[in-house]
Amino acid sequence: MLLKSTRLVNTLIGRGRVYVIRRSYIPEGVVLIKKKRMDSPLAKGYVRRIGFIKKTEEGYFVRLKCSGEYVMLDKFLPLSGFTSVNEWVNHVELLSRNVFEKGYLYEIKLLEVYKQ
Repeated sequence: MLLKSTRLVNTLIGRGRVYVIRRSYIPEGVVLIKKKRMDSPLAKGYVRRIGFIKKTEEGYFVRLKCSGEYVMLDKFLPLSGFTSVNEWVNHVELLSRNVFEKGYLYEIKLLEVYKQ
């Protein structure tokens, strides 16, 4: 799995997990973490889908996979690597070059860090 942002990599390695937003569905399971496709892996992690994100007039909400309950995206901000939801969403829009209105929230738990 690519984590192009140094913030995301630092949060994962420093805190043991990180929340990431993706526009498309990613299967859950063990992944190798890289900054670029051709790079050597930085770490190994486990990806788990938290839920589906949707933008509303009130903000960004996550429909939790486990319960179907809706919660605000900012609940996951402390382990996102960003200081605000707007900054987080702007980062996603910058990488994808599109306006973000819906997608998926994933948690990556650190399993192993590889020597660099």
